[in-house]
Amino acid sequence: MLRNNLIIAWRNLMRYRLHTAINLAGLGLGMAFCLLAWRFASQEWSFDRFHGKSDRIYRVYVEAMGTEEGLVRYADVIDFAFAPELEALSPHVERTVRLSAARGNDIDDRVVRTTFEGSSRDEEFLLVDPAFFEVFDFPLLLGDEATALAERNSVVLSYEMAQRLFGDADPLGHSLRLASLATLDVEDFTITGVAAPVPRTSSIQFNMLLPFDNTELLYHDSPDAWEGTCNVYVLLAPDADPADLAPAFVQLTRDMAQRDGWEIPEGFTEDFSLFRVQPLTDLRSDTSVMSFKDGHGVVEPRDPFISYVLVSMALAVLLMGCINFVNLAIGRASLRAAEVGVRKAAGAGRGQLMRQFIGEAVVLSVVGLGAGCALAALLLPAFNATFSQELSLGLSEPSMLGALGVLLLLVSLGAGWYPAFVLSRLDPLSAIRRSISMTGVTRFSRVLVGVQLAISVGLITCTLVMYHQLEHVMARDMGIDPERVIAVHTKALYDLKPHHPFLVKAFLRHSRIASVAMVDKDFLEDTLWSDYQAKTESGRETKVRPYTVDHNFVETMKLELIGGRDFSLAQGDKDNRALISESAAARLGLADPIGETIEVGRMSRSRGFRPVNGARGGGARIIGIVKDFTFESGYEDAPPGLLLLNPHLGWPSHYSVDLMFVRVKPGDMQEVVQYMQESWDSIVDHADFNFSFLQQELEAAYRDELRWRRLITWAA
Repeated sequence: MLRNNLIIAWRNLMRYRLHTAINLAGLGLGMAFCLLAWRFASQEWSFDRFHGKSDRIYRVYVEAMGTEEGLVRYADVIDFAFAPELEALSPHVERTVRLSAARGNDIDDRVVRTTFEGSSRDEEFLLVDPAFFEVFDFPLLLGDEATALAERNSVVLSYEMAQRLFGDADPLGHSLRLASLATLDVEDFTITGVAAPVPRTSSIQFNMLLPFDNTELLYHDSPDAWEGTCNVYVLLAPDADPADLAPAFVQLTRDMAQRDGWEIPEGFTEDFSLFRVQPLTDLRSDTSVMSFKDGHGVVEPRDPFISYVLVSMALAVLLMGCINFVNLAIGRASLRAAEVGVRKAAGAGRGQLMRQFIGEAVVLSVVGLGAGCALAALLLPAFNATFSQELSLGLSEPSMLGALGVLLLLVSLGAGWYPAFVLSRLDPLSAIRRSISMTGVTRFSRVLVGVQLAISVGLITCTLVMYHQLEHVMARDMGIDPERVIAVHTKALYDLKPHHPFLVKAFLRHSRIASVAMVDKDFLEDTLWSDYQAKTESGRETKVRPYTVDHNFVETMKLELIGGRDFSLAQGDKDNRALISESAAARLGLADPIGETIEVGRMSRSRGFRPVNGARGGGARIIGIVKDFTFESGYEDAPPGLLLLNPHLGWPSHYSVDLMFVRVKPGDMQEVVQYMQESWDSIVDHADFNFSFLQQELEAAYRDELRWRRLITWAA
């Protein structure tokens, strides 16, 4: 009987080929979208669950009240000494592990120069405690997990780094010479392990593991100091609860207050604590806990709302395909009425007819699923590019096979049940005469069409709204002219300092390079500025976004000067000069800021107020006012900005330069880039030419919006 039903179903599908093609297109597209959405969401939801102890691992973070932002949470500002102190204080802590991938809050130095067989390369590193392999499940392909990090001068390579340096040869026992770019110290390290490829579903990613005791080598900080910044992970005892850590956190907060000279805020009880814990499995989805750039080995979290919306949109598209199937099947009811009447007259029961019509839906769904899989494979590269993923369909994986089975069942029943119910209940005599009444059915079909129309209109409306909103934001005046500006990134290249003046001269020899400006911090990467303060002589203060620049910055970026004058070499401007933005002057209550002296710095618990470069020696005198400008998203107002002059930028043996801006005159941009590449290679022999176009850097701030607009456009 099943075989006969399938044969009849196939013949009917072939008989009505136009309807079959329409249904296949709708169901196939919906299934393809569902497969991609499920693949994306299932990966996001499975992050960090491969660790056998994931239910007992937590990350410590600081929760405090910011001066303007309200409640803020930071995960990677924990002092080095915090972890061993916590482990000693709390009996509920089985192990603690510290992770550090950079020095200080600015993350100036997140690479170490690695030399092997005479060839050098700057490699990212991750400092970890020896218990790293005990707490986390990162197996070693080569080496012993128990002893791999036991010695200070040991190093564990990632699989990718080992392949790059050694190919298929055994690297164990070989030496690497590591040179710190922060301290200039150099030591030899022995390779004691090679890690298996880190799963894509791991929030913790690493290139090279070093024992945490190397903070002295890389940072000139003791691993037991109440300084530095790191992530701290806690492995709780099997019977412990996160709430059991509260007494230890309270004690650590009190000790910090006493050590750093601050008091518990008024209105708080004696159990006040700055510290909280976050489950390891929440690292990927909890965007409320912030991290500085690179997050000490932890990848940037992703809002789980993306997964939910993506799956919802995929189901909406699939629902529209099912509605198409239902409406077309009901629309053909009068054509198939005679068939129903004859079969009922021949003795076929209602159950047999329902099985036949549902069988047609199953056959169509199977073919549609095949088409959906093929379409998903075709769309996968574009989908990966849109969401910055490296997904594969993985159709043979058990979880994916289960998802395919559920999808097939839902579509078969969802699309086939109602038409089967309607057609199987027709009266035989009326069906043969084709005098059937479809009043109730027609009303329901109209409801389905209304739902379909509402989904379509909603998606199209969202597309139009997002398009116009994004166009408006991207067209917003940012106070700078980023077009035809090349950004040359020299961050972490400490020994590049002697080459800067020669690079500038070489670049300016090209007839189409208009100007070159230098900045001491790469603010395109490091956008954290909320702890910088500006103080006036009268005592007024506010948060500011400082930029330490040279004389050419205003000209190169085409900032609008609305009062006073620009920095000038001819007038002998030195590092006690500043330009202030309109909003910064307003916040400081300076109606006429020209001639005012201003101090700019950042607060440190142990060192107090520390002036930044360009505002030393009693502060900087304001000589000009510029229109508000920003290098960040156009969704927010420009931050209160302050340009601090440092005329020594680019001088040998003086301050390093993290960023160079090169303004190019109209013409062939690629030819200029090629010239700059050749000039760089002729002067710098130990580092690659790392550049980007400023316009593209700024547009990256709208990456998520562009991604959603593209996705909703596909769905619409």
